Amino acid sequence: MRKLQHIAFSMRVTVFSLFITLSILIISVALGLQYYFAQSMAYDAAKTQFIHVSEAVSKELHTLDTRSTAILLLLSQYLENDTATGQQAKDHLIQMMAQAMRQAPFLYAMCIGSANGDFYELVNLESSKIVRQQFDATAQDRWIIIHIHATAKGRVREQLYYDRHFKLLHRKVDDSHYYANVRSWYTDAMNKAVVIKTPPYLFNNTQAPGVTYAKRVPGTGDVIVADISLNTFNHYLKENRAGSNADTFIFNQAGNTTTSSIELTTPPEFINVKKIPLSKEEQDYIHRLGKLIVSSELNWPPFDFSSNGIPQGYSIDMIKLLAKKIGLKFIFSNGYDWHQLTSLFKKKNIDILQSVIKTPERQNWGLFTQPYIKLTTAIAILTQGKQLTSMEQLNGKTVAVGQGWALVELIKKNYPNIHILEVKNSMDELRALQEKRVDAVIDRTQVLRYLTGIHEIKNVSIYELNNKNILNAQQGLSILVHANRQPLQKILNKAIASITPQEKAYLKDKWLNESSTSKINHALLAGVVPHTIFTKLAKQVSPQSPNIIADGVLIDHKNYTIYVHRMDTNLGEQNYIGIMIPTTQIMHPYMTKVYVSLLITLASLILMSPILVYFLRMIVLPVKQLSIENNHIKHREFNVLKRVKSHITEINDLSNSLYNMTFSITQHQRQQQQLLDSFIQLIAQAIDDKSPYTGKHCARVPDLAIMLAEAANRSELSGFKDFDFNDKTKQYEFKIAAWLHDCGKITTPEHIIDKGTKLETIYNRIHEIRTRFEVLWRDAQIDYWKRRAKGENQLLLDKWLAAKQAQIQDDFSFIAQCNLNSEHMDEAKLARIQQIAAITWTRYFDDRLGLSPLETSRAAKTPRPNLPVTEHLLADKPLHKFGWLHNPRYKMNDEIKMPIPELSANIGEVYNLSIPRGTLTDEDRFRINEHIIATISMLKSLPLPKELARVPDIAGSHHETLIGTGYPRALTASELPMESRILAIADVFEALTAADRPYKKSKTLSEALDILAEMVKEQKLDPDVFRLLLTSGIYKQYADKFLSASQNDECDIHKYLSLIEHIESKK
Repeated sequence: MRKLQHIAFSMRVTVFSLFITLSILIISVALGLQYYFAQSMAYDAAKTQFIHVSEAVSKELHTLDTRSTAILLLLSQYLENDTATGQQAKDHLIQMMAQAMRQAPFLYAMCIGSANGDFYELVNLESSKIVRQQFDATAQDRWIIIHIHATAKGRVREQLYYDRHFKLLHRKVDDSHYYANVRSWYTDAMNKAVVIKTPPYLFNNTQAPGVTYAKRVPGTGDVIVADISLNTFNHYLKENRAGSNADTFIFNQAGNTTTSSIELTTPPEFINVKKIPLSKEEQDYIHRLGKLIVSSELNWPPFDFSSNGIPQGYSIDMIKLLAKKIGLKFIFSNGYDWHQLTSLFKKKNIDILQSVIKTPERQNWGLFTQPYIKLTTAIAILTQGKQLTSMEQLNGKTVAVGQGWALVELIKKNYPNIHILEVKNSMDELRALQEKRVDAVIDRTQVLRYLTGIHEIKNVSIYELNNKNILNAQQGLSILVHANRQPLQKILNKAIASITPQEKAYLKDKWLNESSTSKINHALLAGVVPHTIFTKLAKQVSPQSPNIIADGVLIDHKNYTIYVHRMDTNLGEQNYIGIMIPTTQIMHPYMTKVYVSLLITLASLILMSPILVYFLRMIVLPVKQLSIENNHIKHREFNVLKRVKSHITEINDLSNSLYNMTFSITQHQRQQQQLLDSFIQLIAQAIDDKSPYTGKHCARVPDLAIMLAEAANRSELSGFKDFDFNDKTKQYEFKIAAWLHDCGKITTPEHIIDKGTKLETIYNRIHEIRTRFEVLWRDAQIDYWKRRAKGENQLLLDKWLAAKQAQIQDDFSFIAQCNLNSEHMDEAKLARIQQIAAITWTRYFDDRLGLSPLETSRAAKTPRPNLPVTEHLLADKPLHKFGWLHNPRYKMNDEIKMPIPELSANIGEVYNLSIPRGTLTDEDRFRINEHIIATISMLKSLPLPKELARVPDIAGSHHETLIGTGYPRALTASELPMESRILAIADVFEALTAADRPYKKSKTLSEALDILAEMVKEQKLDPDVFRLLLTSGIYKQYADKFLSASQNDECDIHKYLSLIEHIESKK
């Protein structure tokens, strides 16, 4: 057994055995996994199909909108500029319309409506087969021109049939009461300068639903129109379903559908309706009436409403039934609410007003028929309210009732203590109730039950009033005709009396019995979505995330998968595409195969499992272990590396090879790291040798920066959620960047870095100026003795000499004080410097002796004065100005955004003494700031490995600010990595507290934090890093380690934290 453990097999034998085993395993596992992933695959496939269909539909409808809009814009521009008149203008217009519809065959018709009500339309008979049937057109007919206009005998409707060459074939002429200028598409278009799109409505000529695009012709009273039949949309949805059992429809935010792929099923239509016997006079009367206009209300389901522009409801079907019984021809007036319909009837623009309740106040409107259905009244209240037992409970409360309805008159008369809120329609009543703007709703029982069922309103209770209640008295629906049409009233009463029980049952089943048809069919017949989930999902989609899917939705006791897509639209209201498909239909193609394959797979897997496990362990475990060890090598974790033992020779050899290879890699890495560390130390040493002050800065900043980085890695502040400092390579990268962040200072002149006074170059020139004051002192003494020798009054001369020497002492003290860093130079001080500079002294020696060759060549550029020469006590000489030997632009790239001064240096005495703050001139400041350019340039020139590639950017960005005012690249917050922000605050904090700078006094801890807070306020430093410095206590750790006792004072960090919160609250 021990020998067997040490036997190693060849890779060939192992791979062959493994191949056979894995083949069986893969087949088994694949079949097993098929079961678990089938459902996901089914849903993914369905979702993909849904997205494809919805995007295709959305694109198609968007194309219809876009092309229709473009056609109308082109035609309106043409009509605006067309100078033709009369028949010539009409001929031009017809040709333009015909050409547009040839190129856009989806257009049913194009027309123009005029301010005087005239109507001129071209109908495209090839837009669909239904259109040709609706107009009784022959096979030879291609176009129909419909012209409605006024004549001497009244308004007429001319219908002219043309072939494809616009040869007139035949014509029809009828009386007409149609006025284009009162149609909603006309009034809406006249009120807007852009193309408008109507909701679906019933076309006057075909009595078929469709949508209209309309555009006002500028400068005229005309409106150019393009019509598209809803049959076009319905046909497209049917042809592009997501599956054989998938249903697609388009709906708006309120859940109202506009078009659908679903074939609605209704109880059998009125078949074999028997006409009632009419006398010869009555028949002639009906014939003379011609085609009447019957009212059709927008929204009073289930009696009278519009669904996708099609009049629907109990009363609509009743009118159709009665018309068949008496042979009456009619069209519905579509697109109006009840208030508008009553107004149109009173103006005699409508011939028949249906769904009317007879009241004393309406008696003078016209002639009422017998009621064709009796209504009952009900009260709806929110379910959580008290149970309602009588109308008196509503005294002092507000109820919602439809505007202008008979109930309003009855309530006011019989229940004066009830407050009434009149709303537009029944759905608005229920909305007011749910929004708690009213306490109850009073409406017809049939209406309330229908709406709460269709819209799945669960929190409303309905209480039907007792039959004896006054609100139920005489509440039947009648038909109203004009007073001069008494014969029509009598004929309609005959027809109503002849309605059979079967016909009444048909109407009741279709409209008043929810259980008679499926919920889907019932909802779509009413023009709403089958389930409220559609409107809920529609609220969750957005332009950025236009698709959403939900499964397990129960409709008609069946589970459906629901999909909603937000459509892109430039016209009309926001619409959505809804797709629903039975969930079992999605899963069916997958589950049958899954069940069979699952049984086979399980049996095979059980039989083969012992062999599989044995062979799998032979290769999988060692390979996995080798992968782990290889990962250790990848991350240079050589100390945890170990040999992997295996029965396979090749794996053993590979393991030994990897193990041995690590020693070479380790040695090489160690050498490389030593080289890099030595290089860093070399640079730091060079900077230290050049300036001990900078050298200590280079050592302290990394110490503080690394403390902050480690704290940021542990922090839970939101600003550090994406900051990862666990990787050792990142730690090493940051350490190098911190050590070398100021390596460019090796190129900065030492006298500028350490410039402690304004006159300092490689020495402090105050000594030279003091010598000139010494000369003035001696000159004063010499003048004193000369004047004494001439016999002037000694007492006066003594006073003069004392005053002169006091002035010289005071002037020099002032100049010496101005030379210091602490002086702020105001206008008075600058003026005094100029005054002192104007004092002269006499030079007797040649200032060009003992100069270097470079100084000699520069001095030769100015004429040599004759000695002795009178000079100003302080001067800005040409020799003080040094131009650029090499323009620094050569080492800048396009990222560098630092302005370059004209001179490389200006050591003029007056110029330097006049520095407003500090000791540095603009030229000195540039040379100081130039070090960061050198830092970036030096670091980028190094062949850094990939894991250290960010060192130049981190080190070179610590002088940037969050608002782009830093240098050298003027980066903003979005461009600054967190490492640079940490390094920036470490750099500033160290510089403020450093006690070894020759040019400034060190700040106390509280002073330094005050300055940091101000820089955070000015968006120069990161507020999150500053908060971390405070809350982590690092500021105190650093102070205890590096600051003197006098500097390490007490600080109240809460005021800084409050400042940070105030800054962040303004974002």
